[in-house]
Amino acid sequence: MHAVILASGTSRRFGANKLLTFLDGRPLFSYALENALSCPEIKDITVVTRYAEIEEYVEKTVDILMHDKRKKVRLIHNSSADEGISSSIRLGSEAVIKAEDENTDSGNICKIFSVIYMVADQPFLKKETLQKLTISHNMAVNKENLPVISVLCFGQTQANPVIFTSHFMGQLLELKGDTGGKAVLKKAVSSGMKFILNKVEASESQELFDIDKKEDMN
Repeated sequence: MHAVILASGTSRRFGANKLLTFLDGRPLFSYALENALSCPEIKDITVVTRYAEIEEYVEKTVDILMHDKRKKVRLIHNSSADEGISSSIRLGSEAVIKAEDENTDSGNICKIFSVIYMVADQPFLKKETLQKLTISHNMAVNKENLPVISVLCFGQTQANPVIFTSHFMGQLLELKGDTGGKAVLKKAVSSGMKFILNKVEASESQELFDIDKKEDMN
């Protein structure tokens, strides 16, 4: 499974660069990175960011944080971040597709793969919950020969991370403006597309919470 960490946000409501703000001694964005690095099902990580500080942090610490040295981590600089989250999703998706193309034999061009999209301002997501989500997704993929979208939820609330099988890559690459993967999910539902919506319950509502304002850090 590939992971794309979306770390290009402008932090307008926060009033400063929230991704670089420290929470319990660590920069906010690092929680997503460490979660992805600790998850056995995630083999390949793409960090998409506009910030040189994040790029520098990843380059300096990824080898220290990585539990499985076989994982691959790449950095993608997003010079179009002002467009909104879709620019990061497109860049991350393009990087994943390129990696798959490079690692796929010519006789296996129809290989299905999965990508988990993680936001960089969700520090209360537990490693155990992320692993639960990824395992559940892989089980759903193996159970039926259908496209799968897996979402983290708590009760009726659905949130990030979201996992898409490669059937949805074309739609993710077409996103524009400040529009994320929820638009792809809504389109799949409204179009009557036959797919599996795999909902995985978090242990507590706080895990779904993302940081928007400075008071959210408390």
